[in-house]
This record gives sequence, C-alpha cells and structure tokens, in this order.
Amino acid sequence: MIHQTQKMKATLKFQTNEQAESFALAYSRNTLGGHIVGNAEVTVFNIGENEKAFIENYIKQLNK
Repeated sequence: MIHQTQKMKATLKFQTNEQAESFALAYSRNTLGGHIVGNAEVTVFNIGENEKAFIENYIKQLNK
C-alpha cells in the first residue's frame, strides 16, 4: 500500500524585501524546496514536516 503525504504551500510576509530574500536563500539551501520571492513575500511549495520545522525555527530566530 502506498501512502501519499499531503504537502502544503505557504506565503510568508516579511517586514522587508531583504528579510524575504535572506529567508528564501536559507530555505532553498536547507530544504532544496522551490519558492517565489516578491514584494517582501516568499511563497514556498511542497512543505512537509521537515520544511515546516525549518520555517518555524527560522521565524522563531527572526523574532528574537
């Protein structure tokens, strides 16, 4: 039996375009995931558990 996991898409809004670009670079390097950057926003695709954990940790560190 094959189980398919549902993957999500999310758009993250940052205060500056520089923050968005820094996140996008870190996200792509750490997850090899696809993303689109524009206007201080990053849309990421195919988010699984590992990608979700990366996003949560990144945002937590940004908010310190």
